[in-house]
Amino acid sequence: VLASGMITSRQGWIELPYVECPASVSDLARAIHLHNASTGRKIHFVTGLHLASSTLGHDVMRSEETQVFGAFDQAAHFITPGTHSKWIDVEAGRITNFQTYVTGEAFAAFRQHTILSRLMTSDAHDDIAFTRGVVKSLADPQGLLHALFSVRSLGLFDDIQGEGLSSYLSGLVIGAEVAHALLSRRKRADYMILASPNIGCRYKQALGIAGVEARYGDPLAIVKGLGKIGKEAGVI
Repeated sequence: VLASGMITSRQGWIELPYVECPASVSDLARAIHLHNASTGRKIHFVTGLHLASSTLGHDVMRSEETQVFGAFDQAAHFITPGTHSKWIDVEAGRITNFQTYVTGEAFAAFRQHTILSRLMTSDAHDDIAFTRGVVKSLADPQGLLHALFSVRSLGLFDDIQGEGLSSYLSGLVIGAEVAHALLSRRKRADYMILASPNIGCRYKQALGIAGVEARYGDPLAIVKGLGKIGKEAGVI
């Protein structure tokens, strides 16, 4: 059994130290941790990566690096949408850089626990409202906290109907993420979204609005990544 992700975090089953970035498959393989479960089953835990970040001080991830290594030869930049989405750069067989955005968690918090949600009547995707939010954030990514109030004000004056406000909010936060992530990356590069179209479709749409072409990666990337690390470590 091989396992990676939050299972090796401080909130998981067993906390493992991070491997420093830049890192390769071999670096993760050398850090693999054997755990003998009470059932007698051997479990090999794969840890995550740490990056000394000039903007955050520290950035970390667990499981996304395993996904990337499973799709490693297919792109130069990877995006993993989710609660804490990642933008991950690879070069010469190593993950060289990454950035974390709390976009999914921020959307959920604003959608469920703030006054912005009071006028929302649906979570169905509204393409026009989502696009409007993305365009607004791409034009002024540093003004997100200001733009967020427009979720309420546009609803109050019926500029966006209640059924479109959730999509507009989604467009604002994803658009701000895309705008910031592209500041340090070339638009004309190979981008891959490591998520199903059901999860990654809004990112693909937002990237397209920003002038970036992206494609979906292998849905089994994390399984293949675990296989690569396990073989390198000699455990499978």
